[in-house]
Amino acid sequence: MGLGNKRTAIGWCGLAMAVLICAAVGCRPFEYYRAPAASLGSDVERVPALLMPAPSEKSRVSLPAYRIEPPDLLQLEMLKAVPLPPYYLESYDVLEIHVIGTLLDQPIDGFYLIDAEGTIELGPAYGKLRVVGLTVEQARAAITSHLRQVLAQPEVSVSLARMASAAVLSGIYLVGHDGSINLREFGVVRVAGLTLPEARDRVERHLSQFFDSPRVSLDIAGYNSKVFYVI
Repeated sequence: MGLGNKRTAIGWCGLAMAVLICAAVGCRPFEYYRAPAASLGSDVERVPALLMPAPSEKSRVSLPAYRIEPPDLLQLEMLKAVPLPPYYLESYDVLEIHVIGTLLDQPIDGFYLIDAEGTIELGPAYGKLRVVGLTVEQARAAITSHLRQVLAQPEVSVSLARMASAAVLSGIYLVGHDGSINLREFGVVRVAGLTLPEARDRVERHLSQFFDSPRVSLDIAGYNSKVFYVI
């Protein structure tokens, strides 16, 4: 047998041995799992995972809770964003305005966007009105005074339907090398090492400086910090 054939035979033997060893050892999780009390005694709750049977389709093992690490991507959605008072209206906020006593062919009843100039358009007969920099109550009084130029006794109701800054908060955030996400004008929140529920609670606590009982939805948009192998 030539030298080349011997090397080939040795290579195939080595590969076969590696396959046999892998089959005998199997996969082992790195976490600790609870063992049955009957087999280990009632005072033993957990044992090293290497002592547990290898996971298979007949012996499934749940993965531990995922922990966020750089450079994961997080998807954040604002579910509730009620600003702490006093809140001063900004451009691109949306007001919900209802007025009783308007002209029959030109009702004021719906949502009105504050444009880049800080004004809202109430309709052809009523014109524009600047409301940026006012509170919601001040805006209601200003709208009432403005409409009295055309209407006899308008009854005005105004509420904040959407904050422009809160809408900007929703999006995808990169976990930086320092383990934090940058929420733009709302500051920085450290989330590295946390599970999703823990990170969500921390983000909500941070945003409570700006909003009344904020609620957010948080999910993983990209598992960039982990590599998974399927054998």
